[in-house]
Amino acid sequence: AMKPKVMVLDEPTSGLDPNGASAIMQLLYDLNSEGMTIIVSTHDVDLVPMYSDNINVLRKGKILKRGTCREVFSDEEVIEQADLRLPWVGQIFEKFDKDDNISFVEGGYPLTVKDAYESLKPKL
Repeated sequence: AMKPKVMVLDEPTSGLDPNGASAIMQLLYDLNSEGMTIIVSTHDVDLVPMYSDNINVLRKGKILKRGTCREVFSDEEVIEQADLRLPWVGQIFEKFDKDDNISFVEGGYPLTVKDAYESLKPKL
């Protein structure tokens, strides 16, 4: 059977319902855990932090920023230049921070439900 070392996918979750998208991303995550390099092009910023180690933000064929999800999503200028947004989880924390001056964490907003839970639990 074929066992490629690298798999490149363009918008693999496009048009899928949330469960289908999660199933595809989990499969890719599992293949990566088995040693396969996975490269995914996507606009789905909500899935990216749950499954990505490193990301590159592209605009007109140029890399605007590369790094961890935290590094990239903490760079407001890059997010604006690339016409992206924070994942929904991060937007909630951003709203508390900017509208109410309530900060739950240092060094960027939580980007996943797990990160949000871990940030909030000690404060409850």
